[in-house]
Amino acid sequence: MAYKGDVRIPGLARIECKTVLTPHKTFRVQRQWFEKVADECVGGEVPLLVFSFDNQTDFVACALEDLPAIVHQFHREESAS
Repeated sequence: MAYKGDVRIPGLARIECKTVLTPHKTFRVQRQWFEKVADECVGGEVPLLVFSFDNQTDFVACALEDLPAIVHQFHREESAS
């Protein structure tokens, strides 16, 4: 089966990446990016958007309602290691 999205963490997240190689002072987020990656999620995956203003630091955006699931999974993985 072919999966869409730039990055997939099975069962956890589907990630759309909008990173840049040349620095920018602003970045415009489009609703359709969130809708697209949300449509590609399967099995409880959370849609995430990763973007950057430069080639050094990446930022993550998600729906506020999805944040508790992401934090919960992070704490689960931290406890397991």
